[in-house]
Amino acid sequence: MKMDGEYTLPTNVENVWNSLNDPLVLKNSIPGCTELIKENDNEFKATVTLKIGPVSAKFNGEVKLSNICLLYTSPSPRDS
Repeated sequence: MKMDGEYTLPTNVENVWNSLNDPLVLKNSIPGCTELIKENDNEFKATVTLKIGPVSAKFNGEVKLSNICLLYTSPSPRDS
């Protein structure tokens, strides 16, 4: 499953970043995710259960956070 998109959230970048790196928040962001275990800073083991009509399936896999770009922060006034 590949998830991508763009969303504007009513909070600051630091709160969003901290939330996306919180395994519980990340787990709740993945449809059908029943378990998410942090392996290291950018990798998790995941269990996802999906049901389509009368068929249910359980998948084990990995979640990797990639293409991580640190946001530019403007210099403080004292740096000018």
